[in-house]
Amino acid sequence: MSLPHTVEEGDFHSLFLIGRTERYDTRWKATITWWDGKEMHRRTLSGRDGKDLRVVPTGDNRSG
Repeated sequence: MSLPHTVEEGDFHSLFLIGRTERYDTRWKATITWWDGKEMHRRTLSGRDGKDLRVVPTGDNRSG
């Protein structure tokens, strides 16, 4: 699927956001914006605890 993408009524799509970091403890937010044909909607995604999403390095950085 490429964006922008039109979704028919009754269709269901899942979005997967993958965050990776090699060196830094990173906090970030994701905002999804869509138009339903009448008005614009916006939803900000957060972690389970309601805080920013967080990605930490795995410690297996072999690039130097």
